[in-house]
Amino acid sequence: MGQAIAGAIRRDPGVLVIGIMGGGHIRHGYGVPHQLRSLGVTQIASLLPWSADEGCGEVSPGLATALFGLPAVHQTPQRPRLGISLEKTPAGVRIGSVVPGSVAEAAGLRADDVLLEMAGSAVKESADVIAVVRSVAAGTWLPLKVRRKDETVELVAKFRAGE
Repeated sequence: MGQAIAGAIRRDPGVLVIGIMGGGHIRHGYGVPHQLRSLGVTQIASLLPWSADEGCGEVSPGLATALFGLPAVHQTPQRPRLGISLEKTPAGVRIGSVVPGSVAEAAGLRADDVLLEMAGSAVKESADVIAVVRSVAAGTWLPLKVRRKDETVELVAKFRAGE
């Protein structure tokens, strides 16, 4: 980026070049401003967006030439996560691993279980599992049926509110 900007300035010394880039490329003069200085460009200004929810703890001299405020970012709720990895096998959709502390672990799911049903619907593909988990509302229960070795086991995954 720095080379492209410096090249534009060399071609037309009176031009005003504005580069729009992520904050990591300009904070504290690192990245592009540093590259520009090493390429002989001396008139550099950096304008860094700053969100109200970031607070002022990281604001320090030299962070940027100027900061401009943005409204606080409201994050969308995270989709529910069961906490498993899936593997397609001839026997069906097998659980490859279970994340410690996850909803899956609390429900009693284990690596090597083969998912048979979720919420009463047959599981044929990994996409079936993903679709069911995405449809689960926080604070609800998801009935599961798995094959574990030679037996069928019924479990319930309990998604906590805000899960």
